[in-house]
Amino acid sequence: MRGRGNPVLLLDAGDCFFSSPTKKPPTKAEELQELRKGRTVLNAYNLLGYQALGLGPADLQLGIATLVAFEKEARFPFLCANLVEKGTRKPVFKASTVIEAGGIRFGVYGVMMHQLNETYRNRVVPDAELLDAEQVTRELVPELRKSCDVVIALSQLNVDQNERLLDANPGIDVLIDPLSRNGTKAIWIAENEYYTERNGFPILRIDGQGSRVGVFEMYFAPGSRRLKEHEALDAALEPHFMRHPEMAQVVEEFEKGRTKPLVVDFDTLKPRLSDELLGEEGCGSCHQDQARFWKGTKHADTYSTLEKTGDHFRMDCVVCHALGYGVAFADLKAVGRFKEVQCEACHGVKPGHADEPKKVVFGPVLEDTCWGCHNPQITKKDFRYEDSKDRASCPKIQR
Repeated sequence: MRGRGNPVLLLDAGDCFFSSPTKKPPTKAEELQELRKGRTVLNAYNLLGYQALGLGPADLQLGIATLVAFEKEARFPFLCANLVEKGTRKPVFKASTVIEAGGIRFGVYGVMMHQLNETYRNRVVPDAELLDAEQVTRELVPELRKSCDVVIALSQLNVDQNERLLDANPGIDVLIDPLSRNGTKAIWIAENEYYTERNGFPILRIDGQGSRVGVFEMYFAPGSRRLKEHEALDAALEPHFMRHPEMAQVVEEFEKGRTKPLVVDFDTLKPRLSDELLGEEGCGSCHQDQARFWKGTKHADTYSTLEKTGDHFRMDCVVCHALGYGVAFADLKAVGRFKEVQCEACHGVKPGHADEPKKVVFGPVLEDTCWGCHNPQITKKDFRYEDSKDRASCPKIQR
């Protein structure tokens, strides 16, 4: 998205770090597992360049101290306007933040449902309290409107509460909603519920399983800072998009049972590209027989088919007709040496392989890899893995 040159505002409404809330505290082993998982998500969000995170009830599972420690590692603020210290009523986290993108000032705030189970609330926030989210919103939104062009609510409330928020607060332009009813959230969300409206105001939702990302495109008239038009989309993430090598390392560390804070320093407004891809020239310099075989396959002539039809500037086409779109290059006009379906498109990226080939070894190409692009829903053609793999499988490497 950033590679297309448009300003991007990347947000999450919360309940992203831990498992579902439990009345009983987790065992020590469960707590360590939850910490590893939570930090893996945090490391991933840092890599993705998130700009704000709202908090939900499940994020409190290991207590406020854990979240405070996580926020110190985050490159973005945690938001919850109605979680306050007992007595002082001082917010535990920031109530809101102002983010400028494309010359527009976005005021983003977060609230969490205050009707938490009493046992759970006493366990995870004994020294804090949750104020009425609707009352806090009534006080906060007018203040944000004074300095912001667009106000976005990250609202971890029930559906009926969020509808009341929009009815009572016309200053909210967009609301991101967890589709919660009585504290229970849908695991999967029907496509017709990704986007709904309440009195003309957008309500946005997306599946909570990491399989899709919600995209909300905002359009402003020239010289105006008021939201004029919008469009809500959703994009599948698996298995269609190539894994970024840094993100793959984050996941591999979790799978090995360890996770440490990830220090990253980059401009979140620009694509995070990798220089780890070797390309067919790099691979072919050692694996000449395999390179010769590849050049005789259809994989070596896929980008040219896009050029013939004029589709080589379409993001949804290039991702399967070139190597590493969004990973090695982001500008569709800068495809350069990454044209065609090259070795790493199927084998993945293995940083360090060229330096230590016997130590850093590529694994087998699995059927799931093929289905990412040879998906009949995309190609409108049948695909049989067993019938196709021999035509695309390079000669075995002699070790």
